[in-house]
Amino acid sequence: MEQEFLLMYYLGFTWDSFPKLPVSYRRWFIKRLNKEMAQASENGGGARGAHNNMPDTRGLQGRVRPKVPSRLQRMT
Repeated sequence: MEQEFLLMYYLGFTWDSFPKLPVSYRRWFIKRLNKEMAQASENGGGARGAHNNMPDTRGLQGRVRPKVPSRLQRMT
């Protein structure tokens, strides 16, 4: 379950696409994500800091979504 969580949370995988992914690819994605997070922390950013994925930065770059896709909406 840990692999599923990491790939869905950080890389945007869906629950349906995960079982279709070969185990070797899953391991590669996890290793690559780990490397990216380590590199981001060395540069002083968080896990998503290396990609400028903060809402205010996306807004300044014109990369905002007028409506969030339903699969990404939080049901509270």
